[in-house]
Amino acid sequence: IIDMRGPQARVVTNMEHLNTLQKEEHMEDATPMPELQHNLRLIVDLAEANIKQTDAKVFQEKDTVVILGKEQERLRAEVDKRATQLAHVEEIEDIILRCKENVDSNSPA
Repeated sequence: IIDMRGPQARVVTNMEHLNTLQKEEHMEDATPMPELQHNLRLIVDLAEANIKQTDAKVFQEKDTVVILGKEQERLRAEVDKRATQLAHVEEIEDIILRCKENVDSNSPA
């Protein structure tokens, strides 16, 4: 029989020894309801691990937000640069068209 009522599992070969071992343990450890305290300790440890894991995720998400914000700023600057370049190309195209119109209007047909 495996006794899993305490913090450590024990193999018990006789049911009579089960209660004897439990009584001996109570004499050694004067804490009331050690099984309950053990279970509570496990619950607290699990909750603490969950909190730490959530905190790590929040920290990672904050880092991601910062990185994405910087990337957004870089892309906006790139868009502004490309818009300026496009405006310059359009101006050059207008100048070329006017020059062509002038050449066409001044040339003998």
